[in-house]
Amino acid sequence: LVGVVGPGSSSVALQVQNLLQLFHIPQIGYSTTSKDLSDKNRFNYFLRVVPSDYYQAQVMVDIVRKYNWTYVSAVNTDENYGQSGIQAFRELAEKASICIAKEDSVLSNAEDEVFESVLLKLNQDKNAR
Repeated sequence: LVGVVGPGSSSVALQVQNLLQLFHIPQIGYSTTSKDLSDKNRFNYFLRVVPSDYYQAQVMVDIVRKYNWTYVSAVNTDENYGQSGIQAFRELAEKASICIAKEDSVLSNAEDEVFESVLLKLNQDKNAR
């Protein structure tokens, strides 16, 4: 075995990499975005082809700053990708003095009514963007 491509999700890739690194087998993540996988002290044999959640969150913070917003609401999906992404956004927003007024999470396969309910809740705070 020369190397492994995949799996696609960060949570599974973390587990697979823990095993593969014992045998010095490289792994390429084609859609894994978890910031944890960037830690070369823990995952020396892991490579990715997409940016980590950290860089995606940095772009979101850059957009918020571009519009001079300092008080925002945030929504994420309730699984590893969304949770890792919102955590990165929280950290970077705090460093940029951006307040997250409200936060909510939804399942990625939620019904339209769930998304509408979340939007109604977030819209209750008229000052948040």
